Amino acid sequence: MWLPVLSLIVGFLAVFLPSYVSHLKTGNLAEYAPYLAVAVMAGVDSIVGAIRSAIEGKFNDRVFVSGFFTNALLCAGVLYLGTALRQESPIATAIMVALIIRLFNNLGFIRRYVVARLFEKRLTGEKSFPEP
Repeated sequence: MWLPVLSLIVGFLAVFLPSYVSHLKTGNLAEYAPYLAVAVMAGVDSIVGAIRSAIEGKFNDRVFVSGFFTNALLCAGVLYLGTALRQESPIATAIMVALIIRLFNNLGFIRRYVVARLFEKRLTGEKSFPEP
């Protein structure tokens, strides 16, 4: 389960490191902001999907890694194509809506699982935390 955490750290570094580097250089990285935003959102979607698959007992690290990079590259590529066709805003909105729908579906599953586990422990009298 360390792979999703590592990927999250790499994602945060990918977001904050370019802004730090841009302060060191005089170049402007603002033109890459939409691509980075969509790629990070795709990465978050992959991480939440990995958590869901781990809960279901179906987690496979190879599928996660390939899905993580494939989703990020595909979303950035589609956004680039939309920019080349001068349709950046509608394409970016469509990508974000699709990713957010998937994210909320996965978060809903995780929430239902956690609530069911907590409710089950409350009914059986099990304590959530062992006493020292």
